[in-house]
Amino acid sequence: MALFSRKKPVPEPVVEPVVDDVPLPRRTPDEQLARLLGGVDALRPFGMQINDVTGLTLCEEIVSDLDLPMVSTARTAGYGVRAANLVGATPDHPIDLHVVGVIDRRDTMPAEAVASGACVVLSEGAPVPAGVDAVVPASEATSTGRVARFVGEAAVGQHLAVRGSELADGAKLMSPGRILDARSIALLAEIGLDKVLVRPKPRLVVFAVGEGLVSPGLPITSIAQRYASGTSYVTAAARGDGATVYQLDVVGREAAVIRQTIADQVIRADAIVVLAEDDTDAHLVAGLLADIGTVDVAHVLVDGGQTLAVGRVGDERIPALVLPAGAVRSCVGYHLFVRPLLDRLGARATSAATLRGVLATDLTADADGVRYLPARLEGERVRPVSSGNDHAYDLFRADVLVRLPAGAELPAGSSVECIVLQPDADASPGRGAAATAS
Repeated sequence: MALFSRKKPVPEPVVEPVVDDVPLPRRTPDEQLARLLGGVDALRPFGMQINDVTGLTLCEEIVSDLDLPMVSTARTAGYGVRAANLVGATPDHPIDLHVVGVIDRRDTMPAEAVASGACVVLSEGAPVPAGVDAVVPASEATSTGRVARFVGEAAVGQHLAVRGSELADGAKLMSPGRILDARSIALLAEIGLDKVLVRPKPRLVVFAVGEGLVSPGLPITSIAQRYASGTSYVTAAARGDGATVYQLDVVGREAAVIRQTIADQVIRADAIVVLAEDDTDAHLVAGLLADIGTVDVAHVLVDGGQTLAVGRVGDERIPALVLPAGAVRSCVGYHLFVRPLLDRLGARATSAATLRGVLATDLTADADGVRYLPARLEGERVRPVSSGNDHAYDLFRADVLVRLPAGAELPAGSSVECIVLQPDADASPGRGAAATAS
């Protein structure tokens, strides 16, 4: 037995959060979204190396400061001439010009101009000296010693790649708002730019809170537990919309751990999304946000009513949002709140496409706000697939989210608005209509 031993730390007891009895304000999703976006501006642009800007938004006008081609060159081997010197040349009345030199190097610009009444021999691709405004192919002239004979006229610019004919110095190339891809980045490099002003991708931290949630890869030890699929949905969707996402492991219900997690992540985040397992967890996180920043909590009239908190944390007062952790509810929350937030921060997160469909079955909506149901497309008809248990499998089988207005009683055949979900590349039977509709 060891003579000395360290005392094992005694974990702090988990204190069950207390939900205040004071009724929360009731708001529509749009009203709560306005609270979330109030005071949120697009991220400030900064200069980045062009090799690091793929997919980012350009924040300056790009103007060429060089000509392409940078010098005039011969498109074919022949004689560089002044077109005016060959006016009237015919086989019956040839015109002779004095050959003053040969230019066959592509890497050196000729120093001397070609005078009137003279010409110069050019190889294909050779730079054209001053005084030359046309090239006569070698096959269309004859040479006798230092004299070349021409039997036809020449047009100004013929067989010449004229300086600036493809791109002129001062030409406008790109406007602010362009999403930079490989082609535009290659053009930036071609005009000599190594850095450009862009808006960075929003950095989003996502994690879930709840005793019954388990991170994928860990074992489930109780029938009350489930994997945190909603966190993975928000992470994947936000990355698809152009955000840089840091997904954390599930955090339990210990207030100190949740508070420390938020404090640790603020330094690298432009926004934080916390997925709460239930209303108790949502109130717990909201209280912690109030301790370290500001928070606004409301009963939002969507999918039967949800406790949704929005706030600001950290020195930069970054936006924070608390959403339900279920797969379907996190999907709805992403479309209603997270995607507009990313778009406001400067991501390319435009609203999802919508379509009108015809209900295949009777549906009754909640009296307490709008409801969104996963559904499959069957031609123009939509059939709900929800099991009522908020499973990711419902989303996987669905093509759209059907929007049911509050209190609506909709018989089969009713026209409904639907949010189009991103179709899978490996579309299963029945999903082809979704791809067409989007």
